[in-house]
Amino acid sequence: MRAGGAGSLHTMNRRQLVDETGFAYSWWYTWPDEHLNYMRVRARTHGNFFFSLFITGFRWARNNVEHPGWFSWLFRPLSWTYLFFAKRKLTSPQTRSLITSSRTALTMWEGVREKKWSFLSPPGQLRDQGVRTGRYKVFIDSEEDPAVEAVDGAIYNEDLAVAVADEIEGPRMTFLHWSVVGRVGLAAW
Repeated sequence: MRAGGAGSLHTMNRRQLVDETGFAYSWWYTWPDEHLNYMRVRARTHGNFFFSLFITGFRWARNNVEHPGWFSWLFRPLSWTYLFFAKRKLTSPQTRSLITSSRTALTMWEGVREKKWSFLSPPGQLRDQGVRTGRYKVFIDSEEDPAVEAVDGAIYNEDLAVAVADEIEGPRMTFLHWSVVGRVGLAAW
């Protein structure tokens, strides 16, 4: 079994997420505040202060533009400037290189039939330090039948590990690109 990233999942318009216009900025922009808060906390917990600060600024600037308050017009130029900076960082070739490398790995395996394989792409909102429920839903992804639910779906690492163990013990996804989605509650972290 091989694992990649969410960037190789297909979207509603049958393109891989990494090929969407403005990826990863456009994807981050649609994430709920709860997920951005989660990412900020996890970045800080893992010692990445700059990334935590970047996420904080991104969330503030997006919310200032999307949900203007009484004084938000004063900060609007700063918000647009920050979002411009964030878009340049999130869409740069250096940022996208790991994601496109994972897609290359999937592409290499897709034609292989001499050796058994399956390729797992975690959903877009993968979280650690969660609650293991042992419940998850599997989505098979292809250009013809995209796993749209997984693009914006979520799962805890603990339930993702259960899905991986289940697949190793009783392979059902041989020669397939697949993802899993589970219930995620923010109270656990």
